[in-house]
Amino acid sequence: MRFVSNRWHWTLALLFSLSLLSLYFAPHTRADGGAPNLAYVSGTTSGVSVIDVGQAKVTKIITVAGDPHTILLSQDGGFLYVS
Repeated sequence: MRFVSNRWHWTLALLFSLSLLSLYFAPHTRADGGAPNLAYVSGTTSGVSVIDVGQAKVTKIITVAGDPHTILLSQDGGFLYVS
């Protein structure tokens, strides 16, 4: 009985250690695909404006039909969803 109890404790300790290691090695994501100095602004007159925060200027304007208010950038930065 004692052998089973010790084995159970070691198994739990191993699982706990592996879960902590998995948190350490979790992949890091960025909201705009690796360029953290870009801000996407909706609700402008021309659609969606892309602002380079480091240079403090508008670098790109994405024209969108209608009046977009909600935008979402995909994890890899490949798609911009507008509603």
